Amino acid sequence: MASNKQVLDILPSKGAYPMAVGDEQSRNWTERQWDYQLQKEGATYDRTRTHLNFEIAPGAKIVSMGTNKKIGDRFKERCQELGLGDPNFKIDKATGKLIPTNRVTTAWIQLGGSREQMHKLAFGDQKVNLEDGADNSHIVRMKDIEKWALAQYRWACKLWGEENIIGFNVHLDELNPHCHCTVIPVATIKGKQNISFNTVFYTPKTMKERLSALHDELAVVNKPFGLERGDKVSETGAKHRTKDEYLRDKAHMEKAVKGLTTMVSQLTEERNSILAEIESLKNNRIADGNRYTKQILELQEKLLDVQTRMEHKQQMLAEKQAQLNGMERRVQAAQAKAQQIEQAVHSAINEVSPARMLAAEVFIDELYYSMLDVWNNTRTSVPEDDYMDKSFAGAALSAPAKVFKCGLLLFLGFVNDATTFAESNGGGGCSQSDLPWRDRDEEDAAYMRRCMFCAQKMMKPKGGYKVKKGGGLSLH
Repeated sequence: MASNKQVLDILPSKGAYPMAVGDEQSRNWTERQWDYQLQKEGATYDRTRTHLNFEIAPGAKIVSMGTNKKIGDRFKERCQELGLGDPNFKIDKATGKLIPTNRVTTAWIQLGGSREQMHKLAFGDQKVNLEDGADNSHIVRMKDIEKWALAQYRWACKLWGEENIIGFNVHLDELNPHCHCTVIPVATIKGKQNISFNTVFYTPKTMKERLSALHDELAVVNKPFGLERGDKVSETGAKHRTKDEYLRDKAHMEKAVKGLTTMVSQLTEERNSILAEIESLKNNRIADGNRYTKQILELQEKLLDVQTRMEHKQQMLAEKQAQLNGMERRVQAAQAKAQQIEQAVHSAINEVSPARMLAAEVFIDELYYSMLDVWNNTRTSVPEDDYMDKSFAGAALSAPAKVFKCGLLLFLGFVNDATTFAESNGGGGCSQSDLPWRDRDEEDAAYMRRCMFCAQKMMKPKGGYKVKKGGGLSLH
């Protein structure tokens, strides 16, 4: 039986983040917003279970969702307590106007575990219908999920300080029960308290070690709740598999299950046939002495062989089916994660400061038309394959929507999500050292440019970009 693994995901978040996702985390949506969320492809919200959601307020108090202070308001209050004003903005010396700093000012932490165990904690023996449009209004929240959430909350408070936790929301209305913990990373630097994600959590160089240590600590907290730490990559040698590899392995597994199912079925029929023949000979023997004894013994020996082979194939089938089920669960988990990424990006884009979005839009517009000019006027002197494979213009023209989306994810601070997006779309990825970590005083336009160039590298397929010989290029 597969073990139940814990989930710990930490993402750095830029200034607009608390307000961007505050409404999503507290489900503070209008009917129109609910309709939009539910109509989105891959939506997993179940409004008939939304009443089961809850928050944990300061003092480790369980309260109804939406009754605690908003994340954005708590963020501002905590910054004022620290004497930091609003760290998301600074005064432009030239104009005297407030401009966005684009700093990482919060950390978004998701805590959860394997779906089967999380459902057990949240709903006990109650059967939740996960089909779209199902009515689960009769489902009652179990105390075990509250105990689990409180344990996660106290662990977070011990590590980062309760005063710095500005949101702790538990969602039971999605496919897999989980909680979101929003933290202001406060550290003492040169004798003063300030916000520093790298100091409190990790840098690109320390990320692996720090996250591994946090998983170890969390495993102790989760043990009483039937959740355990996943195997360390450094010990298992595990590596990321592309979507194509995953689907290919799944197809092979399905083929193996189908083949073994057929074998078991055939052996079962053969066994039943032998049993029927033995029974017939036994009846004849009773009527005609011991004439059929030898035949019966031979059939019994044959039956033993068939039974042994059938049991072996049944065991193999059970193992392959378990592996396939586990693979399908991981696919579902990956799909749920992809949806969370999409929701986070959507919220961030809606709430990001106009100045930052304007900078992004101006740069993209300028870049797009400059690439068209390059394509129309200079590409004739360069072999098509070479041009498409090595130039940024060629990369973005080959798949502009994907390159720009990946670049925008980087620009908005969703580095891990950009990596996931690139890999899931066939990109070869890039090393941690290639990722565009922003310099403190870097202008938006310059940083956007670096993000786009990094996106080109991340989205580049292993075989390079290709175009049809002698044909035009279609832009999507």
